[in-house]
Amino acid sequence: MKKSDSPLPCSPLELPVFNCSNLCSGFIHWLTPWKMSIIFVTNPKEPNEDVKEETTLLVGESVESSRERITLSTCISDTSTSGMAILGGPLQASSGPKVSDVLELCIYLRDQTVIPLKVNNGQQAQTEDLFRIVQEEQKLPPEAANVFSLWLVSPSLELRLKKNHRPYYLVQQWQELCKLYTDQKAEYKLRDTPLLMLQRNVFYSKEEEMKLNDETTLSLLYHEAQYNVLEGRYVVDKLDYDELAAIQFIIEEGNLIGVKGLTQNQRHNLERFYPEFLCKRRWQIPGLKNSSRNDIEVRFEEAVVRISQALPEQYSKVSLYKMYLQLLWNTPFYGSAYFSAVVDRPTSKLQMVFGVHSMHVWVCINTEGVCIIEKDKDFVDLAVPFTEMSWHFHDDLEDEKLPSLFIQFLVKDGEETVTKLLEINSRQAKLMNALIDSMVKRKRQQQHVHRPRRYSEQSYDSVDGAISSTFNKSLNKLKRLSLDTYTVAEVKS
Repeated sequence: MKKSDSPLPCSPLELPVFNCSNLCSGFIHWLTPWKMSIIFVTNPKEPNEDVKEETTLLVGESVESSRERITLSTCISDTSTSGMAILGGPLQASSGPKVSDVLELCIYLRDQTVIPLKVNNGQQAQTEDLFRIVQEEQKLPPEAANVFSLWLVSPSLELRLKKNHRPYYLVQQWQELCKLYTDQKAEYKLRDTPLLMLQRNVFYSKEEEMKLNDETTLSLLYHEAQYNVLEGRYVVDKLDYDELAAIQFIIEEGNLIGVKGLTQNQRHNLERFYPEFLCKRRWQIPGLKNSSRNDIEVRFEEAVVRISQALPEQYSKVSLYKMYLQLLWNTPFYGSAYFSAVVDRPTSKLQMVFGVHSMHVWVCINTEGVCIIEKDKDFVDLAVPFTEMSWHFHDDLEDEKLPSLFIQFLVKDGEETVTKLLEINSRQAKLMNALIDSMVKRKRQQQHVHRPRRYSEQSYDSVDGAISSTFNKSLNKLKRLSLDTYTVAEVKS
């Protein structure tokens, strides 16, 4: 690429805060067309255009919760004659709060547990109130308030909720949020509805997580990590995939010591333990065996036997959870928030003919840095720590082009130090920029690490702060990305 020495300007942005106070009340429905039950809101009013103005959220009412714990497969809503679908049928009037003041909702966990709640004046309930109920229901220790957050999660958008957010009103304006931060077609946006989920707090560091020993907390972290592995968000090498699958098998099925081996059904049911893109049956000549799938089956069984033999006679679930998480703690993207985006790839003559100029990627942001992972691939294109990068958000409202986030990072090119510039296109670029800005500010406050220099400041004359060993530069596959190269005016020794 052509070298230049003109860095871009940059200005900070704050996390958007949405004004929910002007929305009408409505009913939350729980349906099951998207893997798990989802929230559907009836008769919402069109939200005010000023959705970024922060409002004061006050909750003073008492909260009641159901003490039962049910699985996703049994959480199927019934629709009443009034058109209100809720768990267990329509609410009945009683001497307590009015029917309209009581809201039935569910909070979902990644271990496929559903916590049904009856909340008095639930429309006004804040995130911290609902979290406190989950903490009591699941008997989570006090430190769980730092480990986990409540999220609104749908197939197209995931938002971490602040303590003072009122989930009910954010659900009411979900379609408006999808218009802002997704590029789905209108008919899909109308059907896109979120789950209220308990997930790992993106601001919680791996160093703190490594100190945890509570079984319930580690179980939730394990199930969330397992979900990310099977969904292709956490990508590792073949050996690690095999070991992760084997640990999951032992957690679910038990140790293989004393057993001759896996059953045929267990060997063939790879989709339970591996990402779908690794298990796809490729085209082959009829009559021939699928060698790639057979190879995974053999590796899987060998890994199960190997780990079973390595375990002590008396082992605990906690040790297995930690063993699983340990393999992922060594990756640069663990604990990230994920954003969907498009980046350009280097264009060959053949690609120019067929118009293949871009690829869909995950942009992963955690407490340490930013990663770019191609969707349905098992490798990382870029992993760069905050201490070696600058960034710039650009959104020309008059241009039909998607908003952009520019990532500029240091690279050693022979004896010369240069910077590479990557353009990330996404409607969620504003959210990425805000999260990076928040992460860097927290890093500076909590760890006393100097903030990475922005383009509007002085040139790259230093890179401060320790670089995490998980950001191994050998991971980067820069040739798969379309990058501009910039010279560095001066680098301090």
